[in-house]
Amino acid sequence: MWIKDWVSKETAFIEVSFENVEQIVIPIDRLLRLEAKCMIASKLGYENNYNEMVVQFEAMYFHMQLSYESENELVYQSRAEAQPLGMFTHNPLSNCTLDRPHIFGRLLHFRDVVSVLGLSEEKQRLWELYLPWDDSDQYENGWANVNAVNGVLTYEAEMKRRRLKIKTTQ
Repeated sequence: MWIKDWVSKETAFIEVSFENVEQIVIPIDRLLRLEAKCMIASKLGYENNYNEMVVQFEAMYFHMQLSYESENELVYQSRAEAQPLGMFTHNPLSNCTLDRPHIFGRLLHFRDVVSVLGLSEEKQRLWELYLPWDDSDQYENGWANVNAVNGVLTYEAEMKRRRLKIKTTQ
């Protein structure tokens, strides 16, 4: 399913959430492609008791392309950052690429995106899409591939089939 046509017109930003609970917020106009296949609606409910309807999906295949203008946006050094990217509620620094363009590079350096959320102009959650995750490593997704070429960052994750080994006794 090619999601950009499906995404609500209210979506002004996407929030990318990482395994360590960091997030970055990216304006929707930088989203070139967002595709997911074999989506399962995992939760339909209200967020934060504010009567905000949030639809959550799990995907077996995920493909996202985002634009960037400069190679400088891809230079990200987590240990050099004064504050993590949104892990704490009182983080004084913005986690939006409009304010801190270089944090966009967080996507390129680690294969640990857990979900992508659609946010309204007021940063209210509209929908959430969970990526397939290879459980063999809890910190990095073995099913994810990421690269950046000619102004386009591509992040892709696809669930791989596993063979079950069953021991039988006779």
